[in-house]
Amino acid sequence: MWYDLALELDEKGRRRYHTCILSIQRQAGKTTADNMMGIHRALIQPEARVWFTAQTGQAARERWIEETATPAETALSSLVKVKYGAGDTRLTIPANGSQFRPMPPTADYLHGSQSDLVMIDEGWVHSEAAGAALLQAIVPTQTTRQFLSIGPQVVFSSTMGDASSTWWHNKLADAIENQPPGVAILDFGISPDTDPTDLEAVARAHPAFGEGVTMETLAEAAETLSPSEFARGYGNVATLATRSLIDAAVLDEHETDSPLDAGPVHIGVAVAWSHDLTAITAAGRIDGAPAIEVITARPGTAWVPDVLAHLARTQEPAAIILDPHGPTGSIEDKIRDVLPAGAPLVLANADDLIRGTEALLAGMDSPAPSVWIRRDPDLRNEIAGAALRSIGDRGRVVSRKSSLGSIARLEAGILALRSLTTVAPSIPAPMIWSPDA
Repeated sequence: MWYDLALELDEKGRRRYHTCILSIQRQAGKTTADNMMGIHRALIQPEARVWFTAQTGQAARERWIEETATPAETALSSLVKVKYGAGDTRLTIPANGSQFRPMPPTADYLHGSQSDLVMIDEGWVHSEAAGAALLQAIVPTQTTRQFLSIGPQVVFSSTMGDASSTWWHNKLADAIENQPPGVAILDFGISPDTDPTDLEAVARAHPAFGEGVTMETLAEAAETLSPSEFARGYGNVATLATRSLIDAAVLDEHETDSPLDAGPVHIGVAVAWSHDLTAITAAGRIDGAPAIEVITARPGTAWVPDVLAHLARTQEPAAIILDPHGPTGSIEDKIRDVLPAGAPLVLANADDLIRGTEALLAGMDSPAPSVWIRRDPDLRNEIAGAALRSIGDRGRVVSRKSSLGSIARLEAGILALRSLTTVAPSIPAPMIWSPDA
């Protein structure tokens, strides 16, 4: 499909598209496709100048050797010659004078050179400045090649990136929105509303599933990678976080199986952005240090008021806290209607979310036991897929919209932690002893 689009000719026998943009998952063969296109161009066009680049010059050379030079020497030994010198790595076609070379993604490498086809792999790693400089270097190399043979091309192929990948994301979004003439776009991946943990859905969207990628492949990747990285790599979904909210090693240090200390707890409630999950989380203390524990998380919202009413009667929590300005506001009245008289319902505001989030992050930056998290795989997955957003210069909160999947457990925990750390622990009144007169 990619070849059919990128190699299409117009009625004059020239490349229909001067720019080709491929957004595609990992393990889908994009690097192999790039290099096959490069060999194809070198074979069919006399004196062709073909270039391939990737994240770095070293990565480009290593991939080019693996995907181009080695297979070409095996299958096309009578047609090609390959040089492997560190400063002179190239494939040549002696019969027609064509060359195909790897290059570093730098602005000055192509200075004084010419190009008929330039392929940019893994564009998501380049900053705005680096990406712009690379294109400024490429364009002049094709100016004098416009009417030679079938016409010059620039081919971009990449998986979606993270918060730093604005150059690649903007290029793809602009092409999709404006559909400029001469630009071909092929965009694979799951839809924004697809659950990235649904391996069946990920498999249906992956173009190489059944041809190298199997359900076992996806399951292993999902287990090995964080949810956000799995969604990015195998669902081709951009993530707004450059790394996990809390590093896995740090989270390991703060996870525990120890139970909460005896005494009242603070209960947080949060409904997922999609309203398909609600979580109830407790904050208490473990050996005197703040701690978060997931009580329950279930689909929907209908069950929540009755469960909270039961907890209020049997556990006598110090507070039940929720954010009425988000999705949880849809069940605030129903919760209020069933809580027993005197139950301490607290309505959080933006400052509570900010301070709760900052308290959790600060606790994670300090050695345990600054904050404990009772071990829960689903909460851990939410933390791995969570994205932060700033509220002016007041602080940060976890983003319901931008995170990968639900963060209901995490939000409920943050609110409960905020309530716990706001209420000072009770201290017994001092007793004054006087000696007998």
